This record gives sequence, structure tokens and C-alpha cells, in this order.
Amino acid sequence: MQEACVSYQNEHLEEKSPEFRHIYKEYREGILMFNRMQEMVWEKANKDSVGLASYFKENISDYQWDDRYHAAFYVLLQ
Repeated sequence: MQEACVSYQNEHLEEKSPEFRHIYKEYREGILMFNRMQEMVWEKANKDSVGLASYFKENISDYQWDDRYHAAFYVLLQ
């Protein structure tokens, strides 16, 4: 009997708790988005090294940093 009650509560938790429903929805959508990104971006990028190299060469200026630090080094010799 206790197992049936727990099972019923688990099956209807989304109906009884709006907070749980919201968290569960975000979790489910996050997993869907991760899977879609995996399929549409990362798997394609792993398979297309020539395309990635070509894209990098065409857009190399977007991947260059300006000078970040101006430094002077002083050494005390004794």
C-alpha cells in the first residue's frame, strides 16, 4: 500500500507543486537544448576539421588579442 501511495505521489508531483513543475521543465528543456547543440554543433565541428580551419583562416582577425599588458622588468644585481 505504501509503495502505491509513493508511486501515486511521484506521478502527480508536477500537478501538486508548481515550483517542482517549473524546475522540472527547465531541466527537461536544458537537456533538450544540450542534445540539440551536441547534434547540430559539436558533432559537426568534430567531423569538419577542414571547414573549421578554413573558417579560422578567413576570420583570423577575430581571434587576435590586442596587447593586454605593458610591463617593465627590473633586476637588482649585486
